[in-house]
Amino acid sequence: MKNYFHITVLILVVLLLPYAADACPLCQGGAGYNQQTLTAYKSVTAVLASLPLVMGGGIYWFIRRKFRNSEKEKE
Repeated sequence: MKNYFHITVLILVVLLLPYAADACPLCQGGAGYNQQTLTAYKSVTAVLASLPLVMGGGIYWFIRRKFRNSEKEKE
């Protein structure tokens, strides 16, 4: 009986999930969303998309700086 309860809850969650994701910024969808909300979604998407590049660049810069400092100390 317990296994059927977990499976039933899982099926309900999967079936109801699209209703929770009604605020899709790509389809400009959802009832009652104004331009300010859509701009906020797109801005956050741009920030999150650029985050890995910024983090990778920061790590590269840190390693490069440490390498240059160690080369200067050897001279």
